[in-house]
Amino acid sequence: MLQYQNQQLAQKLDAQRSEIHALEDKFNQLKSKQTSFDETLISVNRCWKELVDDLELLAVNAHPDGTTELPADKCRSVADKPDTSSVIPEETFLQRLVRSSASTEGDTLDAALNSRRASTVKTMSYIVQVIQSQRAKHDELTSMLKNQLSSDVAGKALQKAHDDLLVETQSLRTAMEALHLKHKEISSAMTAMEDSRLKDRAEIGRLTGKLLEDTLAELDTSRRKLAAALRNQKDLPPGPPTPGAVTKEPGEKGGVYKTSKDIRDLEELLERTKALSECRLVDLQEAHQKNLNLAEQLRRLQDSHIDEQRVISSRPYLLLQDQLKFFKAELDRCQANAERFQAERDSALRHEKEVSLKAEAGEAARRDVAVAESRITALEAKLQQCMADRDDLQLRVEELNQLSGRKDTVAELKLMISTLHKEMGMMQLQLNKYKDAAHEVCSLRADSHSMAAVLERKKFEFKNLSKKLADQAIEADVFKEEIRVLKESEQELKLILDMYEKESIESRDILEIQQSECRARAQIQRLQEALDEHSLELRVKTANEAEAACQQRLAAAEAEIAELRERLDVSDRDKMELLETIKAKSEEGDAYISEIETIGQAYEDMQTQNQRLLQQISERDDYNTKLVAESLKAKQLQTSLVAEKQSISGKMQLATSAADLQKQRAARFEEQVRLQLDQLTKAADETRHSNSAVEVARRKLAEAEREVQSLRSALEVSDKELRERGEKTNDVLVVLENERFEKKQLENELTVLKTKHTTAQENALVEKLQEEVNKYRTLLKCSVCHDRQKEVAITKCLHLFCNPCIQRNLEIRHRKCPGCGVGFGAGDVRHVYL
Repeated sequence: MLQYQNQQLAQKLDAQRSEIHALEDKFNQLKSKQTSFDETLISVNRCWKELVDDLELLAVNAHPDGTTELPADKCRSVADKPDTSSVIPEETFLQRLVRSSASTEGDTLDAALNSRRASTVKTMSYIVQVIQSQRAKHDELTSMLKNQLSSDVAGKALQKAHDDLLVETQSLRTAMEALHLKHKEISSAMTAMEDSRLKDRAEIGRLTGKLLEDTLAELDTSRRKLAAALRNQKDLPPGPPTPGAVTKEPGEKGGVYKTSKDIRDLEELLERTKALSECRLVDLQEAHQKNLNLAEQLRRLQDSHIDEQRVISSRPYLLLQDQLKFFKAELDRCQANAERFQAERDSALRHEKEVSLKAEAGEAARRDVAVAESRITALEAKLQQCMADRDDLQLRVEELNQLSGRKDTVAELKLMISTLHKEMGMMQLQLNKYKDAAHEVCSLRADSHSMAAVLERKKFEFKNLSKKLADQAIEADVFKEEIRVLKESEQELKLILDMYEKESIESRDILEIQQSECRARAQIQRLQEALDEHSLELRVKTANEAEAACQQRLAAAEAEIAELRERLDVSDRDKMELLETIKAKSEEGDAYISEIETIGQAYEDMQTQNQRLLQQISERDDYNTKLVAESLKAKQLQTSLVAEKQSISGKMQLATSAADLQKQRAARFEEQVRLQLDQLTKAADETRHSNSAVEVARRKLAEAEREVQSLRSALEVSDKELRERGEKTNDVLVVLENERFEKKQLENELTVLKTKHTTAQENALVEKLQEEVNKYRTLLKCSVCHDRQKEVAITKCLHLFCNPCIQRNLEIRHRKCPGCGVGFGAGDVRHVYL
């Protein structure tokens, strides 16, 4: 029966505990919500207080002249609400307990909030009114200042004269800048013309100097050759006519005909050159006239610039400038005096406003005293309530002290918990050892992967080296082929040159030509063999050196690959060993983990039991500590309220003393206002004196303007004289330029006549040279078709023909040279570029 009752009681206890846990969870949730709400309320209250303080400060600083009062009483009454920002969220329970009797004050709280809102609205409207009044005062002051300035006639005259002088100086500056720009443009045009003239002179000198000397030297050499040929022809003995002599007579007749034709052509060319020279002469005259016009404009601009500089550096101009500076200094002094008087007036107004401000501050202090008295009464009522709450808490603490006990079970549970902690520490150490071994295995795996990557990189480098070696070999072959082709073309060109030299010499006979050709071929073959041997030796040397370097690189790469493979094998063996050890360690770890899980389950069961017991004990201890803390806080609150009461009484005394001081200050400020008014009257007298000084300065300015006008008229007269002199000098310079130009024209005509004289002497030499040119042109044409130019050479006989003729001959079965009949093949044909 007892067991049954015990079971029922245990079930009831469990049910009560579960209900208690649920209620505690709800309580914690509500507590967290309450803390968040308290924090938001605290932040809102702080922001509202800051807003109210800022508004009051603005209202105090505004110090309006009207009769609107500062609505600070309602703001203060609401702002004096107890601040919970300094309370810890866990200690809000005590405040709620303290204010439990004040639950009927919900309506009063709403009323306080409404009053607070209304007070802030009033302060805002008050500040708006102050701003509007300040704006109106500002507008009045500006209108007064404008009226005062409009009445000051002397200041207006000075300002007008100053503005006129500024406009005049600005116009002078713009004119000077325009003149400078024109001067720059004209100077740039003059420099360009001078450069072009110098270039033309250099070109004429070059044509008349070097080229003329070269042509004259060539003519002298050709004349000497012609005279030598004529002497040789005269020295020949008379006899039977040779074939060469027979063929020369018609050639000489044709030469005479050609010379007459060339003379006509030269005369036509001479006429054309005359026409061109006349056109060029006309262009030169126009350019010369433009140059003269530009020079005249430049001189005029320079003269005007010199006149302006002379005016600026003249003594009357400097005197006027000094007077202008003096008037400017006087004007600045008058403006400084006016600003000083304005500043004194502003300071007097500021002092007056400060006096009114301080009077308003005294009234605000009186209101604060009244608010503090009302707050003292409220705090006394709260103090009585706290005393009653303290007595109730003492009774509850005594009841809870009787129920405290059972501390022996707590020590036993602490011992069991310490032993379990030690066992768990041992198991944790073993697990750390196994983890370290696993980390070492991972590091070895990473090393093996890095070695494999290095091996692959070395293989890739080996492949790249082999590719580079092959590319270099291909490039060497290409270079060899190009060198061979270039040498062949060089040899062919040398052969062609030798052949032309041999054909141009008419005094040799056919046998000598053939012997010289054989000697030349033998010499060419010897030179070609020597050159081939030398080039082959160089190529072999370079190829051997490159091959040796590549072999060394290959050997080094193979050695590195072998070393890397050995390292990879060693790392693979280490990897296998470590894998085996990891498997063994993992099995041991699984066994240990299973043991740890069983121990952990037992430890969790024990811990749940311990937690239940500890929760019960902690609940009782918390309840006891809460009661003790609440009692202590009640005592602290009582002492703080007493101290606050004393401080408020002290503040009251200070406020009364401050009010007396404010009254004394108000009297002092009234005296200062009287003194400022006296100073204002003195400043008005000084302004009258300054107006008289301004009138004197205006008279001096008028006299200076008259002097400036007289100086301007004198400057205009001097400008006219300078312009007349400049025009005369320009006319003289134009005459000089015309004479120089006529002299140059005469020199050019003299040079033209000299060239005509020399060309008449050069006609015979030109005819001879034309004949030689025609002979060389016939030599360059193909001897088969006589139309196309020689393009191809046969290496066996070294005869030149055009490409179509040789291609036609190659299509025939029996290929023979058209000139000598020697057989040849397609490989014996080479292209020649003449």
